[in-house]
Amino acid sequence: MIELRIELGRTRLDPEAARQLRGGAVVSLDNAAGEPVDVYAAGRLVARGETVVHDDRVAVRLVELTGC
Repeated sequence: MIELRIELGRTRLDPEAARQLRGGAVVSLDNAAGEPVDVYAAGRLVARGETVVHDDRVAVRLVELTGC
């Protein structure tokens, strides 16, 4: 089995800001809406994709393979 990780974006929070997060909080990421998401397999970047809704679930459509 291979672990897949989908990364929507990144941000940095200092520990105090992280402790103050509550339900409903919005955390801004470095990626803009509509930008491709990164797909990692076994910790290695293997593709980029776009988020879609499929059968009422969030999914990723692969649009670029970066190397396997």
